[in-house]
Amino acid sequence: YLKHNTFLPDINNELEVKNETYKANLMHLDNFVMVKFNKDSMVQPRESSWFGFYADNQDKVVQSMEETEDYKEDVLGLRELKAGGKLHFLDVDGDHLRFSDDWFLENIIKPFLA
Repeated sequence: YLKHNTFLPDINNELEVKNETYKANLMHLDNFVMVKFNKDSMVQPRESSWFGFYADNQDKVVQSMEETEDYKEDVLGLRELKAGGKLHFLDVDGDHLRFSDDWFLENIIKPFLA
């Protein structure tokens, strides 16, 4: 993952040299809403939609976001956002990015943007 993916390790601040701007920018958010699609056929593991990921050196056991070193070290500010009540976890019973306009309105727009 770290060696072969050119985008995610950087934007998730997982490279050896951390980009403090990423964390600083996230700290300006009023809310960070993450949506996991319970039948996602694209994102693996599905829990990575909520910053969870496989435990080291295998692809069976998935750690929650709170169990990861990046969360414990707060490299992106997720721990701080959660402590401040600004981190929100939503899930949808569907495949990748499959949700209705009504679901989007009721679960994203009204609670977080209206």
